[in-house]
Amino acid sequence: MALGPLPDVSNTIRIKVNGSNQTTPWVALFYWHYLGGAPTGANLASFCTGFIAAIQSSLSPSFATTVSVNNAEAWDLASRTGAFGSGGTSFSGTRAGGPLPTSVAACVGWKVTSRWRGGHPRTYWPAGAQGDVINGHLWVESARATFEAGNEGFLSQVNALNLGAAGGYLQCVRYLQTIHEPDGTKHVEYITPPQQLQIQRALVDARLDTQRRRLGPDL
Repeated sequence: MALGPLPDVSNTIRIKVNGSNQTTPWVALFYWHYLGGAPTGANLASFCTGFIAAIQSSLSPSFATTVSVNNAEAWDLASRTGAFGSGGTSFSGTRAGGPLPTSVAACVGWKVTSRWRGGHPRTYWPAGAQGDVINGHLWVESARATFEAGNEGFLSQVNALNLGAAGGYLQCVRYLQTIHEPDGTKHVEYITPPQQLQIQRALVDARLDTQRRRLGPDL
C-alpha cells in the first residue's frame, strides 16, 4: 500500500553531494539538524560551500585523483515551502595510485545511540586506489584507518558549521518502521514525527563495498 509523500522533518536540511568518478556520476546524501530558525536560500548556499570545504579538508586524501567532488545542494525539510540552496567549490582527490573500478566503494557506517532491525545510516564513498586492496576484497588496514579518520574529521567539521546564525549537527532521519501483528503479518508505516538521531561516530568497513547501479546501465 502506498504511504504517500514523506512527512516534514522539523529543523532539518537534506544535503546532496554531487561528484564524478572517472566521468561516472555519484552522489552522497546527508541530513543535518539546525538549532536556529528556518534558513533562507542564501543561508543554505553558504552552508553548502562550507560542507564541501569540510569534505575537501577531511576526505580528499581518501579519493584518487580521478574522483571529483563538484558541489552540494540543500533543502529545508521543515515544510513543503522550505528554502533551497546550492554551493561549493569543486576539487579532486589527492590519493596516489591508479583508480579502482567505479563500482568500488568504501562504506562508512554512521553510529547512533539507538538500535532497530533493518537499514542503518551509511555512506558509500568512491574512496581508495590501486594498492589499497588485499586478498581481492579487503582494504589494507592502513587505508581503512585513513578512510575512517577522514570521516571522523568530516563529522567534526560539519558539526562545527553554522546555518545562518546557529549551529547544528549531522543526523540520521528514520521515516519508516515495520509493524509485526499478533497474527504474524507485518506492514510498514511512517514514524510520526520522523525520528531524528544525532550521528555519534564513523566506522568504515574492512571489506570493499559496492553501490548498485554505480557502473550505470549496459552500453
